[in-house]
Amino acid sequence: MAIQKELLMKKNLIITYDEYIIKFKTMIKSLGLNNSTQRENVLKILFECSSHLSAEQIQLRVKQ
Repeated sequence: MAIQKELLMKKNLIITYDEYIIKFKTMIKSLGLNNSTQRENVLKILFECSSHLSAEQIQLRVKQ
């Protein structure tokens, strides 16, 4: 299921979650890191949130 929400970034650039996850995977690979479901879950939480979350809040949402 694709996420329909869009992210408004600098210079009014709008990016979908699907585009964002592709950029994320490319960045992770370029850093020599392995992608994981856990990383993608955290990214999804951060993408969907409109305000700052603490590490504890992110952890609680991941567990839900």
